[in-house]
Formats: sequence, structure tokens, C-alpha cells
Amino acid sequence: MTVIFLPVIWYVTDRMIEPRLGRWDPAKAGNAAADEQTDRALTDGERKGLRRAGLAVLGVVALWLVFNFGPGTPLMVYFPLILIFCQRWQKDFGLGSLAATMLPIPSA
Repeated sequence: MTVIFLPVIWYVTDRMIEPRLGRWDPAKAGNAAADEQTDRALTDGERKGLRRAGLAVLGVVALWLVFNFGPGTPLMVYFPLILIFCQRWQKDFGLGSLAATMLPIPSA
């Protein structure tokens, strides 16, 4: 799939997105780091935005977990097969054990 996706992504970025951004002039860029205040309290709007972003991330992670580990879910069709293979060698290996074993995989 990389052989297909990489040229398509390159073409879209190089030929469609970059021309719409315009030319970049470093003289007009300024020094944004010097203009910002580094030690200031967050405003209420910033706190509200960060809270909503955190809740959105938690929602996406929760949906991913439900779609992967729920019964009859579409994303992990081999989950029961993996469970059966694991129970062949370890009889007390259950659904919770498999979920706990597979949970760190996406973060790798």
C-alpha cells in the first residue's frame, strides 16, 4: 500500500496544497518566540479548548477500544481466534487477559 499511497500523497501535497499556501518570505516571518509571553496563566477560552481537546482524545480512544475489544466488533475479527490459541496453552487466559496483553500494542 505504501507504493500506492506515497506517490499520491506527494502529488497532492506538492501540486495542490503547496501552491495555495503562497511563497514564504523569512523576512516577514519575524520572531514569534520572542513576541509570546512564556509565563502567563491560561485564559478561560484556552482552558475550555484544552478540555474539549482532551475529551475528544478520550472519546476516540474509547471508541477504538470498544470497536476492537467489544463482542462482534468490526475492527478485530481475529480476536476470538487469538483468544482460543492463547487458551490452548494457558487455560485460565480470558478476555481481560487478552485485552490487557494487547492494549500496549497501539502505543508502540
